Amino acid sequence: VLKYKADADRAGAAAAAATTTVCLAFPVGSDQTPRRSDEGELVFAYLPVTAAGFGFAIQADFELVASRQDVSEHSGNHVLLGRIPGLFVHAVLSDPALGEDAFPCYLPDLTAIRKDRSGGGRKWCTLASALHRATESFMTVRTEDDDRVRRRHAVLRPRHLSCALVPNGVLKAVSDKSFAHADAEVDLVGCLEACPVGVVLDCLRKVFQEIEEAQPERTAEALPQAWRYLSAEYAAAREQRQGAAGQNEEEGGALGAIVEALVGGTDPSSPPPLRIFPVRGSSTLRLHSEHGAPLCWGLSPSLTQHGASLLRLADRIVPQLDLERIRGARTADGGDVVDVDAVEALMRRLRVREATHAELEQQLKTCFRFGLAVTVEPDLWWDAYKYAESLGHARGLADFVDGAAVALPVSDSRVVSSRDVRRLSVSLPCLLGLRRKHSSSAKSTLALPPSAAATWGGLLRWELAMATAFGVTFPQADAERMPLESLSSLAHELIDAVVDARCQGDLAALSALSRLLEVYEERLGGFLANLKRAMCTSYYPERSLLEPRAADWRGRGRLPFDATCSPRYIEELMAFAMVADDASSDLLETRLTLLRLQEERGEPGEGYESAAEELGSDEEEGQATKAGDAASSAEGAETTEVEDEAAPTTADEGAVDEAVWSVLHHLLGFRHVFAPRDSTWVLYGALQLEGDSRSPPAIHASGTPLEPLVTSLARAALTAPSTSDASSGAGGCAPTLWPCICCAGGMWVGSEFVLLRQCVWDVSDLVVWGALQRVGCRDGRIVELRRALSSFLHEAHPQQELWEEHGMLAPRDVLAHLGECCMHGRSSQPPLPYPAAIDMMLGEVLPWLLARDGTSDDDSGSVTTQLEEPFDDEEGDSQAASDESSIGSSCSALGVSEAAGRERPVYAASEESIACYSAVLASSSAASRSKAWAVPVPTAAGTRQKVVLTAKEGRAARSEERLLVLPDAAHWPVATAHVLQHFAADCLHPTLAPTFAFMLMAGRRGGLETPCARIQRSFHRSLRLAAQGGEDEVWALVTELYERPAASAAPSIRAIPALFSPNDHWEVLLWAAITCATEWHRTQSSDAMEDASRYHETLSRTRRLVPFVERLLGGGERWSFLDERDREPESAAAPEPLASDESFPGGRNRPAGDEWRFPAEPSSESGGGSSSSTPPPLAAEASPPAAPRPAVLLLGTLFGYDLFGSLRGLELRGSPPTSTAFVPSRILASACAVRRRLRAGDVLRGPSSASPRLGRGGSNFPEAFERESLILLWEWFCLEVAGAAPPAVLWATVQETIGERTRPRIRTAMAALQRGVARGSLEEALLDSVRTHTQIESLMEEMDARDEARNAARERERRARNAEREARLREARLREVQR
Repeated sequence: VLKYKADADRAGAAAAAATTTVCLAFPVGSDQTPRRSDEGELVFAYLPVTAAGFGFAIQADFELVASRQDVSEHSGNHVLLGRIPGLFVHAVLSDPALGEDAFPCYLPDLTAIRKDRSGGGRKWCTLASALHRATESFMTVRTEDDDRVRRRHAVLRPRHLSCALVPNGVLKAVSDKSFAHADAEVDLVGCLEACPVGVVLDCLRKVFQEIEEAQPERTAEALPQAWRYLSAEYAAAREQRQGAAGQNEEEGGALGAIVEALVGGTDPSSPPPLRIFPVRGSSTLRLHSEHGAPLCWGLSPSLTQHGASLLRLADRIVPQLDLERIRGARTADGGDVVDVDAVEALMRRLRVREATHAELEQQLKTCFRFGLAVTVEPDLWWDAYKYAESLGHARGLADFVDGAAVALPVSDSRVVSSRDVRRLSVSLPCLLGLRRKHSSSAKSTLALPPSAAATWGGLLRWELAMATAFGVTFPQADAERMPLESLSSLAHELIDAVVDARCQGDLAALSALSRLLEVYEERLGGFLANLKRAMCTSYYPERSLLEPRAADWRGRGRLPFDATCSPRYIEELMAFAMVADDASSDLLETRLTLLRLQEERGEPGEGYESAAEELGSDEEEGQATKAGDAASSAEGAETTEVEDEAAPTTADEGAVDEAVWSVLHHLLGFRHVFAPRDSTWVLYGALQLEGDSRSPPAIHASGTPLEPLVTSLARAALTAPSTSDASSGAGGCAPTLWPCICCAGGMWVGSEFVLLRQCVWDVSDLVVWGALQRVGCRDGRIVELRRALSSFLHEAHPQQELWEEHGMLAPRDVLAHLGECCMHGRSSQPPLPYPAAIDMMLGEVLPWLLARDGTSDDDSGSVTTQLEEPFDDEEGDSQAASDESSIGSSCSALGVSEAAGRERPVYAASEESIACYSAVLASSSAASRSKAWAVPVPTAAGTRQKVVLTAKEGRAARSEERLLVLPDAAHWPVATAHVLQHFAADCLHPTLAPTFAFMLMAGRRGGLETPCARIQRSFHRSLRLAAQGGEDEVWALVTELYERPAASAAPSIRAIPALFSPNDHWEVLLWAAITCATEWHRTQSSDAMEDASRYHETLSRTRRLVPFVERLLGGGERWSFLDERDREPESAAAPEPLASDESFPGGRNRPAGDEWRFPAEPSSESGGGSSSSTPPPLAAEASPPAAPRPAVLLLGTLFGYDLFGSLRGLELRGSPPTSTAFVPSRILASACAVRRRLRAGDVLRGPSSASPRLGRGGSNFPEAFERESLILLWEWFCLEVAGAAPPAVLWATVQETIGERTRPRIRTAMAALQRGVARGSLEEALLDSVRTHTQIESLMEEMDARDEARNAARERERRARNAEREARLREARLREVQR
């Protein structure tokens, strides 16, 4: 409980001794925070009296009522209660544990107190209201704006702070304080304080910021008012600090706040300093100078003694104090004047002194930094730039301001940032020192300093400074799109200016122009290219500066400027090559077309006037523009204080001419400075013939005075780096040298010129390289380029030390770079024509030898004959005649005879050719398996083809289009003769067959194949070509291809060669089937013994030589020969027939010697029942045979329809049977399509006996038949020749029926055939034979009758089951009714 006492004064001195004490007690928590009880605190009169609802306890000498339960209405009590409100406010505000925030906790609730309707409660309600009024009166203060704010937010205005400078609104915007009104009643002494110095300084900062942005005219009025306050506060703070003994004046307080506000704090987060120093100079200059220190009293002697230009610059940009602006000035409200002595003391405290170079440089960084400088005078800016250059900064202010943005003055009296020149499209008003107008695309144009615009040299130096330092140029779009007339005018003016500068000896202007042109090559490359073209097409350079060019030494008129050079170029070239003879000098001057300057210099302006007379009105307009610009520049110089550029000093004529050469080098593009990398152009461009790469060189250096020069240039071309950075050697010599070598078709190795087509780089294949050295090529000897270059580069030469200074490449690096180019090429340039020895052999030497030995080039480039479409019997004759006329007659075993009516080159292999082929083959046998070589070889047709040598199977080189046949009469006589006759262009010449046979013996097939493989790849066509020679030729070819024994040889079982595919087997099988049918039909039509003998011979050949296909019941097919299939071991017992001939419908037509043995039907004891459509599995024989027997062959189709479904589980003769296969749909579709295309509208028939080629193999192919005829022929062949069992066999033994849906189709197909075949045709005979073999009509009738009986029995069974089911249902219903 805290106690607060207040004495109640009594009137008069006598009453002074009669005093009383009023105590207030405020409840707080353990942490000294205000706390209020729910019931309120008591009122005491030394003892508890009553609870009136207050949040604090009251103790006083109250008069009580008789019951001592309340305070009476005595007047003395009212006096005591009247002092409680003031005591309450003072106690809460003065106690540090309570404060203003405690009022809500302790103030009483008026609503609760008013509810007390007793008479004694009125005084407590009055006290509660008084407490609220007193609190409100003491806690709000009246401000200068006639508002009331809480006491904590009110401060007193300092005495020296003007209301006009810092009104109450500024203080409220800066902080949460307000200035208290001067007439406000403050009852509690010490509750209000003066406004802190820091807050006032923030207000001043805001006021001057608003003045700077919106009201700059108020600066003169506000500046004295601010300094009046600062000087008064500084004086008061200094006195206070001096009065405090032992304390540092620099520390804290108002003094530290004033210093920090004026010069800025060390903390980065501190606010910016005040910009209110009174500075001498114009308002614009003072504005950007007032942005910070250094502040100076004046200029030191170190600045005043360095010329008027520097003095003018320093006087205008260094901020110097001007105390006269505030001396004697009074404030607007009539206050005291500014204490100048205090201001001077404050400046001394800020260490303000005289300005030196350090202050000047610091102020330069401040004044011309973008963001601080609002406007800059062009001349002042140019003086600052030149001063920065004099300090050693190459880019002037750009390097001087340490990477900050520089303010650049533009034409409309404002500045732009140097970082925004590209975004804002800032441009220059001149181009190459000549004033030009640009379009509206440029948003801003830099302001031209009048001092720089006075002369062409000064303008050039200003333009160079802007371009190099800030990247500002004339608008690129305007420069690059300048029309030809404007370019010509600009070129003439520029040449005229160069002539004047040469006459005046203005070396500085010419050097600046040369450097500016170097800068514009990167920035305005398109403009300079257009200007260069305008210069080169104009006569003016040679009329004003240069002597006329000499004619080209080749007699083609004058060379362009880019093919000429200056005298310095030839001098440096000869010095580099260390030659000084007249022959070399005359050669270089002639071949490089030397340029010369005119000797007469003339007077300045003469050339320009003479040119203007010839240029016409366009040139006059350009002169008028130039004159107008000069007049405007002169007028600006009169109105502005400008220090003109110094007059150019006359330099040495040699130096001036050298500068002129440098300028013309950029404008005309000739060669001026020799570099070692230029040796490539000199040697392969200027001294070399242009045109055909096979032409000899333009000069012959060996054994002539030019040999040292050519040798030096050749060495320099090889060893000089291609980049300008000679020390790095990046890229080596290859980027520039190799394209020139490829263009010239050869290269210089010392003084010898070697053609590329006779050079090789890789000679690791010693076998091939030895053959090349012995044979050579059509151009002479073959050069190993690596060894020749290595010998040349390692030779000692007198330029060794000089070349080391130029950073020439080492021989090892040269060989590495050239080796990469020779082997793989570079960018768009190809490698060596023949990089390796094997490439030279295959690409150059062998074609040359083949052409010399009598072969011709193959225009088609393909080594295989394109297979033709199948042909029918009519087109067969014409096709055969065409083949015979194009290919030739039949050939011998190892050669090809000449075709009638066509001359072919006669090839005779020379010893050199055989030696080269032997070397290639020997090298290929030792080479890696991944290599593949395309070797040109002669063919049997006398043409030239390429065979790919490789040991890797499945390679792309092994594709069918690049295979060549190797004749082999010893192993494949028939096949060899066939391919030599029909595929001569795809066969290797027989004279080279023994040489290339080594490859197949070594297992390296490569691009060669055997005659058998070639026939297999084109088996479709080969079979038809062989048929043109007769059936005997086909049988001989098939015998050799299938490796079948002769008819007289002992029988043996051999597997079918895996070389042939099922398609190839079908080709032979169908041809044999058609041949057999044709011969059979002939024997049926005539009784000649010759035809019967021929038919039996054909049957024998077919069964022995032709593969036959069978369908297996488990799926798949099996190919075998018929004679091997029917041949049984001798130990096998004769089969016992289980059914007589009568059991087979048509059994009389069964093939002789073919007996059938079927297992007996199972008895009833063994579980057998009645037969059904699905037969049960047949039991095996009790005793197995001594040897396996061939499976029974069933006829699988009839008229193209499958006879049976699945026969799984069926066994005949103790093993599952097989069935005949379907003719492939590919063959059926081809036959049908060809037949319809060739014979649309014909009746269904095959080749008849009337065909002239029938029986000789010409039409015995599937494409000569319709689909139905071919199917009929195939089924006849299966029955008659292959001995297939007809469907009656399964019907008679196991009651296997033909499919129910198949039978109607068979009847329809058979009826269609009967209607469509011609009388006496092959189809009619085949149809009768098939019907006789199968007895298909009667067989299907029996099957239909059995099906009908079975269906009737099933129907009866169904009806019986239904009747029985209905009877059971009636019986069940009856029993239900009975229950």
